[in-house]
Amino acid sequence: MKIIELNLSHITQIVSVEQQSHLTPWSEKTIEGSFGSRSHNFGLFKKAKPLDELVGYCFTDLVAGELSIENICIAKQHQNKGHGGQLLGQVLEQAVVLNADQVFLEVRASNQAAIALYHRYGFVECGRRKQYYSIPDSNLKEDAIMMSLKLG
Repeated sequence: MKIIELNLSHITQIVSVEQQSHLTPWSEKTIEGSFGSRSHNFGLFKKAKPLDELVGYCFTDLVAGELSIENICIAKQHQNKGHGGQLLGQVLEQAVVLNADQVFLEVRASNQAAIALYHRYGFVECGRRKQYYSIPDSNLKEDAIMMSLKLG
């Protein structure tokens, strides 16, 4: 596995993973918009032929020493194999290199596997956004748990 900084040439692979892995996936336009001057986006790749296979990715935004994890995703067929931790660990290492003081993220309250992973890396709950996420094919909403990690 290798982790590299993503660029616009990876859009097709990102959209494919996004569509198959998220309840409410980002649109291609939203993904394209995530490549800006403050963004640092990382992809986890596995050697495959003819092209390396995108296993997962993480979109981040760095402002005033605070790194926000906007979207982190592991392809459905690669979940529960330790790849999420591998990717998150590398992103946190890059946050230190980028002189971030703190890292923030939001996660669906029902995503217990992700919450457990974030706790293992030292994140703590710092708030809750009531009825933040929509639930597909229903009128129901789900809370987002806000989490943070102080670095250094």
